[in-house]
Amino acid sequence: MSDAFVACSNLSFSWPDDTPVLSDLSFTVTTGRTGPVAPNGAGKSTLLKLIAGELRPRTGSLSVDGTLGYLPQSLPLAGDLVVSEVLGVDAVIRALDAVESATLACVLCAEPVPHLLLLDEPTNNLDLAGAGQLESALNSYQGAFMVISHDERFLAEIGVNRRLRLADGTLTETGVPEV
Repeated sequence: MSDAFVACSNLSFSWPDDTPVLSDLSFTVTTGRTGPVAPNGAGKSTLLKLIAGELRPRTGSLSVDGTLGYLPQSLPLAGDLVVSEVLGVDAVIRALDAVESATLACVLCAEPVPHLLLLDEPTNNLDLAGAGQLESALNSYQGAFMVISHDERFLAEIGVNRRLRLADGTLTETGVPEV
């Protein structure tokens, strides 16, 4: 696969009820920092789940070379309970910061260190201090990553240098906007 960490060829995905999500995607992810961008519900998280192996494509091929670290958008907490039910409303923000930070630390400190990180909305549950710590950690990380975020400032701070725009189930490479 040469220097590609991820190679997708004619990849399509539909939900079990045949609702199409992704259609005929072909792309590679190599070194660098990639940011899939799209409105909510367009399939960004589904794309990361496909790369992480949590979902299977309906058609096409997907190959991954090297080790992956994956931080999903929703972190499991305590069965069917939400944080507020487990800890009480006052502790929700602190708990989410701690869970998200600890989970990311585990991903970044894994042995072997992942060649590619897949990060799905990693700042969603972080306060400003937590987001700053995340930026520092990602800026010192030597591997490649794909990160989904709607926060343009965050994406600029962590040096995302490639954008893949997902629209109507297809993917096109776009320039990086100036912030």
